[in-house]
Amino acid sequence: MLRLFGPCGGGADPEGRGSLSIPDVLALEAHTMESAENANGTHPTDIVSEVRERLAVIGTAPSEQLVVGLWRPSEEMCVVALAGEMDMNNADELPRELAALVPSEAYSLIVELSHLSFIDSTGIRAVAAVAGVIKAGGGTVVLAAPTQNVARVFEIVKLDELVAVAPSLEDAIVMAETIRSARVDA
Repeated sequence: MLRLFGPCGGGADPEGRGSLSIPDVLALEAHTMESAENANGTHPTDIVSEVRERLAVIGTAPSEQLVVGLWRPSEEMCVVALAGEMDMNNADELPRELAALVPSEAYSLIVELSHLSFIDSTGIRAVAAVAGVIKAGGGTVVLAAPTQNVARVFEIVKLDELVAVAPSLEDAIVMAETIRSARVDA
C-alpha cells in the first residue's frame, strides 16, 4: 500500500478528507509551495524547516506501509520523503506515480529517507529507476539522511555509485545545488 501526503498541510487535502489519493497529490504538487523569497532565492533552512514539519506528520503512519510526501519548494527542486517500508508490495508504484511529476526542464530531486525503516531489492530498483529518469532529463538526484539500516543496504548494493547520498537534508540541498550549478556552468 502506498499512502501519499501532499504540499497542502499535515497530510490532509483542502477538503479535510485525510490522506490524499495519488491523483489528488499529483494535482496539488503542480501548485508550488509559496516562499517569502523568490524561487531562485529560497533559503535551504526554509526548505528544511518545511520538510521537517511535514515529516513529523508522515512519521506517524504505520510502518508496514510506504508513505510518500511530495513538496516542490522551488521551481528547481522537488523533495520526496519516504517513510515506513518500501518493499515488493508498494515499490513499483513509486516510479510510475513520480513519472507524472517529471517536468520537461532539469531539476533537483531530493529523496528524504530519515523515516524509511526498510527497503528491499524492489525498493532499490524503484529508487534507481526514478534517479535514471531524472538524470536522463538533465536533473540531479540526491538521497538524504538514510537510516542506518537503509544506508547499509545502499552500501552493499553500491547504490551510492549511481546516486549521490548525503548524511542530512541540509547536506542534500547543498549537494544538489552544487551539482546543478556545475552542470549549468559546464
